[in-house]
Amino acid sequence: MAGFSISNCKIPPKLRYSGAKADSVSALFVIALAFAALLTSCGGSQRPTDVGPRGTLRFEVAPGEAVVEVDEKRLGPASMFEEKGLLLKPGQHRVILRADGFFTEYQLVEITEDQVTVLELELRPVPE
Repeated sequence: MAGFSISNCKIPPKLRYSGAKADSVSALFVIALAFAALLTSCGGSQRPTDVGPRGTLRFEVAPGEAVVEVDEKRLGPASMFEEKGLLLKPGQHRVILRADGFFTEYQLVEITEDQVTVLELELRPVPE
């Protein structure tokens, strides 16, 4: 059985690269491959890794820029979770809401499987 050799392939002259141009094309390919590997290893997907029952926590918080922490993980502004909410495992979760110029609010929230829980809260301003 004869082996395959790339030297048998004929590449049209317009597609051939040589010298410095070949080195730059090779370098770009290596960089693109490394970037793709980095994205994959960093969890390019935001899907939960453990598939299981989930409930949704939605926020209706004033001010909307209050930062949300759930179970000691900082997630971002409450306004991000107003419409679609946040998927969480059923059970009790510790929620912290912080905003400059307002008192920090701590809540224990019970999440029920396949249900939407809405946290309505208006942070109290710190007196001047």
